Formats: sequence, C-alpha cells, structure tokens
Amino acid sequence: MSTTTQNAQKPRVLIVDDEEDIQAICSIITSNAGMEPVAFAEPVDAIDFLTGGARVDVLLTDLNLPQMSGLDLAKHVAESQPTLPIVLMTGRHDYIDAAIAVGAIPLLKPFSIEQLTTALQDALERGAGSWRQ
Repeated sequence: MSTTTQNAQKPRVLIVDDEEDIQAICSIITSNAGMEPVAFAEPVDAIDFLTGGARVDVLLTDLNLPQMSGLDLAKHVAESQPTLPIVLMTGRHDYIDAAIAVGAIPLLKPFSIEQLTTALQDALERGAGSWRQ
C-alpha cells in the first residue's frame, strides 16, 4: 500500500492552537495514534482550510486563541459543518458546559496522551468521518 493511500485512510485531525509547543505535542500524539494531524495557529486559517474543501474528520481546538476564541470557532464550525466532531481543550472548568452546549467534547488541561487519544476517538465515533468510507 502506498503512503498516499495510507494517509487517505487515516482520520484527519485539524489542530488549532496558537502555542507552537502544544501544536507539536498534539501533532505527535495524533500521528502516533494513527491519525493525520494538520495544525494552524490562527482560527481564521483553520476556517479557510475547512471552507476550501479539505477533508477533516475532527477539530481539536484550544479555548484561548487570537482573533476569536476556540468556543467561537467551535460555534462557527458547528453551524457550517454540523457533522464535524469537535474537541475543545481548556484549562478552565467554567467552560465545560459551554463546550458541551455547542456539541464539543471538553478536554481539560493538563491532559495525558491517553486522555487526548480517547477524546479524539470518542469524537470520531460521534461523527461521520469520511475516512471510514
């Protein structure tokens, strides 16, 4: 099987976090879990990526972002792509209910490799990811 074919079958995770180290850690974890990470620091770049027709199977976003919050990004994505599962990373317990209200799975920081992987797998099970087809 070619690398291109293998990558097409992996669930693609769109990671949005303005902290480079968090992007890198999440990319490594998702890659090691058999997923294909695509990372952006700016939420508007992630929106452009999504609206440009790129295949994305789950959105993993931080709460605190420049230009708009991760919660606002989640709301935007939920409205434009209601079947796309979302995992919202936050260190703030007071945003758990807000994340759930927009249909996102909250992931409290700091989290373990297993917690991140489980949250993404749960999100993929919720969504109708094109990688399953």
